[in-house]
Amino acid sequence: MPINFTQLFRDSWNFMRNQRQFVIKFMLIFLVVSAGMSALASILQSSVTNPAQMDQTQLAQSMIEQSQQPSKQLFFLLNQGVTLFISSWALTVIHSISRQHGMNLIVSAAFTARRFIGVALLSILSVLPLFIGLWFAFGDMSNNQAPSILSLVLMIAGLILFIRLCLGPVEYLIQPVSMQSAVKNILVFGTKRTGTLFFYCLIVNFFLPLIGLQLSAMAINMLFSVIVLAAIALVSLFSLIFTYRFYSIFSNQAT
Repeated sequence: MPINFTQLFRDSWNFMRNQRQFVIKFMLIFLVVSAGMSALASILQSSVTNPAQMDQTQLAQSMIEQSQQPSKQLFFLLNQGVTLFISSWALTVIHSISRQHGMNLIVSAAFTARRFIGVALLSILSVLPLFIGLWFAFGDMSNNQAPSILSLVLMIAGLILFIRLCLGPVEYLIQPVSMQSAVKNILVFGTKRTGTLFFYCLIVNFFLPLIGLQLSAMAINMLFSVIVLAAIALVSLFSLIFTYRFYSIFSNQAT
């Protein structure tokens, strides 16, 4: 039976309406973390030359040099790790609420911490092949060359693998299984259903982040920045609820 994505959107929105305490608490968590990361990014950016004083070539070169700085790379890893932990924490709470077990932030945070390394490793596994393909392609373009056949093959294979494994971290986080079993289960669940997974990935990894990107362009002053951060946090929570709802239906239909 095909998954009704329109109904999934309705169910996810109704969950947000019915679980306002959960929404408010995690919106505040996202806001505090976003503010902290923005402040840290500003500190790291304070020594950078004013972009208005550079031409496009100098600005591009400056951005490349900054991305190679250990402090910027450490900040990127820290930001990704914290975001992944909070998202996993929220998914754990969504699962608990959906199973009528209530919402205990401390217990769910402790549970998430115990499973977090596996979630992080599975997340890296799902994106690493695609990242390698993109790395080869950007390497070719930086040398003023068209992407090689190898890089294109790696990108296509990496994209397919990402689509097939995108729910692996969710399976490992929610179910009492090993990382190996989580990968195996998700691959079995997705047999002959790659199109459905592709549509899900398009919504969660492109459509919803695009909304957040459009909202971020509205942050023209401090007041609007706070409102925009709250709206982005709301979109992020909706994406997590949508992910849990999709995973539940997707896995149930496969068993």
